[in-house]
Amino acid sequence: EAKKQLAACLLDKARTLMSAEMDQSQVRKLVQEAGVIVPLCTEPLDYERYQYACNAAMCYAMDGSTEQALQQLEAASAIAYAAPDSDLAIAEHLIEEVAPIHIELKQFKEAEDAVIQAIALCGKHPEALRYRETIFDAFIFLGRIYDMAGEYIKAEEAFAEAEKRVHDSPYEWKLPLCPEEIRTKAKIIKSDTGR
Repeated sequence: EAKKQLAACLLDKARTLMSAEMDQSQVRKLVQEAGVIVPLCTEPLDYERYQYACNAAMCYAMDGSTEQALQQLEAASAIAYAAPDSDLAIAEHLIEEVAPIHIELKQFKEAEDAVIQAIALCGKHPEALRYRETIFDAFIFLGRIYDMAGEYIKAEEAFAEAEKRVHDSPYEWKLPLCPEEIRTKAKIIKSDTGR
């Protein structure tokens, strides 16, 4: 049990450093240390294995090691899908792990697909506020993904979908949600293409 806790601490510290985009060599070292411990003290579907695979995938993605990142992401997804608590757990995996790793790899279409899949899963539960909140957040994230990919019209449309659901968010939002820069770029593209 102590080794599991050590692995979790190493991975939490690695995630914190990755989120702050600090000291990638330290991140790599922490993930490697956890990678030695995790297989020795966990079962195949334990959370620590999932946590390790997610962190290793992002670490490899940040290093530009696409093949290794995708292998670790596949391992994390296998655990996530093996015994999910709920559709929300899968949606969160897609939004919080799958999409960001694909974004780091500049695989925007794959990131988009992951978020759209999460929206569809959450859409099966319109009666549950937490699912509706996740859909709202996912549309904002999707708009950002489209922006990163240079698809400004789609970005504007995704933000518009989020606006339709702003009442599902527990926070106050200033409308319009779509940043002016994206709206301006979308308008230029629409005028250039006659849309």
